[in-house]
Amino acid sequence: MGKIDVVFSLDANYIQHFCVAVTSLLENNLKNIERIFLITDIDKKGLLENTFSFLQTRYNKKIICLNFDNSIIKKFRVDSHISPAAYYRLFLPEILPNDIDKVLYLDSDIVVNEYLDSLFQLEFAQGKDHEEFYLFAVSEVRWQSLNRLQGIGLSGYRYFNSGVLLINLRKWRAENITTKLISIALNYKDKLKFHDQDVLNIAFENYWGELNYKFNTVNLEFLEEKVYKKDYSIIHYTGGSKPWHYRNRHPLKLVYWHYLWKTPYRYYIPQDFTFKNILKKLLKPLLINKKIAKIFA
Repeated sequence: MGKIDVVFSLDANYIQHFCVAVTSLLENNLKNIERIFLITDIDKKGLLENTFSFLQTRYNKKIICLNFDNSIIKKFRVDSHISPAAYYRLFLPEILPNDIDKVLYLDSDIVVNEYLDSLFQLEFAQGKDHEEFYLFAVSEVRWQSLNRLQGIGLSGYRYFNSGVLLINLRKWRAENITTKLISIALNYKDKLKFHDQDVLNIAFENYWGELNYKFNTVNLEFLEEKVYKKDYSIIHYTGGSKPWHYRNRHPLKLVYWHYLWKTPYRYYIPQDFTFKNILKKLLKPLLINKKIAKIFA
């Protein structure tokens, strides 16, 4: 099979996690990755040198860094734990080289857990009329998002997560999609709770292909059943609590640390690794058992 190009976006707060994500990607798919692009607004190149040097030395992969003027993004909605870098994927047709027709976009808070050949081989043309999808993504049930967005352009019952996207760049360019995405981001600014993800869902409603959940596994921390590393190809650590936080309780938290240990950041100590939090973690089971005992006393 042919090779595929991959693109990440990044701000200064996610350099370590980007390194972990790329390491996991290359550990499992080295022979099938053509180029890796990084879109960033980081001016101080020294911040990235350690990561770039490591990836070049270990995997013989040069990261192609593309700086982006994010002045227009200052007009978009940015809040919570979302940074302006989340919107970079809206501008991929203009930022990436014109010879790329298909690209895999990955967030930096993911780990790739296995070979992705079946994902890379997907074709955008579908059905008897061979109508092309704009992208492939994993459906995420967000009824609140569907209800909220139905008044501003979303009329159906599907909603996708934008952390893993197989993008039809040729179609995006041919139809000048970036202009449409900018218009949506500006016109509906105050109603876009999930930022770029809302924008993409409004723009591509009914024209995106659905990926298997294993290619962008989200919300595992809310599942009651036991989960296993081998069941998921790409683990996406969504939300404000991340696996690099000491108090994070994601069931596959250790997968992140497995790949972290292969990087120059292996001796990272979480900022919330404090005596107070250690004590809370140790005492919590005792407090829970005490409460249970009181109920049945």
